[in-house]
Order: sequence, then C-alpha cells, then structure tokens
Amino acid sequence: MRANAPNTSQWAFLECHTLIDRYKVGIIWSPGHMGIEGNEMADELADAGAKEGRMDNDRSAEPTISGIGTTARALANVTTSDWWRRRYTGLSAS
Repeated sequence: MRANAPNTSQWAFLECHTLIDRYKVGIIWSPGHMGIEGNEMADELADAGAKEGRMDNDRSAEPTISGIGTTARALANVTTSDWWRRRYTGLSAS
C-alpha cells in the first residue's frame, strides 16, 4: 500500500461516465440472469477481463484510502473473531 493513495475513487466514477457518454452505452436493470439476451457473452467477457488482470501503470491498480480502510476493517474483524474463538471457546463474538 502506498502513502500517496488517492482519497476517493471519484476519478473512476467520472471516467466511467465519460466512456458511457462517448460510446453511447445504455444501462438497464434486469431482475436476474436467466433469459437475458447477451448475458452469456457478458459473463465470458467479464471472466476474460478478470483473468487478464490490470496493467501496472493503470491508475485503477492504485489503492484508494477508502479501499485501504475497508481492507483494514475486514482484517481487524477476522483477527478479532479469531482471537475471540480461541480465547472463549463455545461463546459467540456477535
């Protein structure tokens, strides 16, 4: 993690809107995946993108302060729950 992480991911939000406008993308909510034309192709493309990974010089690879905080809270919760389980066997942390 870097000390110079941006405060927000606002840049990503704005970039999405720029691209949506440029390529005339329409977003429509659907109640599920069954029977939606193009869903299988969208899933395949999403999987391919996830496997491809990010470029090292890609700005989206930089952590945000919000993301760092989310990760820190998740790690603290896991650590606390693990400690609680070991310390007080048979009791619940929640």
